[in-house]
Amino acid sequence: LKNNKQMVVLDRPNPLGVIMEGPVTDPDQIHFIAIAPIPLRHAMTVGELALYFNKYHYDNKVDLTVVPMENYLRTQGLSKIRIPLSPNLASIESCYGYSFLCILSNIIPFDVGIGTKDAFQRIALPRTLAAKIDWQKLSARLEEQGITVEKGATTGKAKINSYSNSNSTKEELRGIKLRVNNINDFSCTATFFSIIQFLQDTQFTFEEYGK
Repeated sequence: LKNNKQMVVLDRPNPLGVIMEGPVTDPDQIHFIAIAPIPLRHAMTVGELALYFNKYHYDNKVDLTVVPMENYLRTQGLSKIRIPLSPNLASIESCYGYSFLCILSNIIPFDVGIGTKDAFQRIALPRTLAAKIDWQKLSARLEEQGITVEKGATTGKAKINSYSNSNSTKEELRGIKLRVNNINDFSCTATFFSIIQFLQDTQFTFEEYGK
């Protein structure tokens, strides 16, 4: 506004569909991938986000115009991603998986495929830890949430931190590949907590990893 410039946003669909759910970022935890206290899955379009941020979030409001979509139904979402939204969100399958695996990716040493063509489409662990998991039981839980599960998620290295390419072991990964069947009939929150509950039920621990 201080530069006397108008901002125009071309609206587009939200690939995660119509459902709003998930945790809201605490004010002291605002950062690059969580820039405002809104739900993890907010259900807003890009244009709606622009209007929300301009009215409620930013003090230096802009002269904003949102060009709306025609004949858009909120429940239709997207069938494919034509241009990558980010290096790790190059497909609609990665977008769906991101809705619940983005949190799991911050729990060391889980690997969710970041940096590969299957980003946010798998759950894998270093081979020594993966052997302690009953993948069949975990798969059954995920299938109850509306996920199709494939076996055999592997790479050449197990990253200690999924967002880092530097610190890594030479241990192979073992796990499962996932596909969300219907994003409008799927709860990312319930699925994430189902995974965590499974680990608690099996008394899974990382204490011996790295020793």
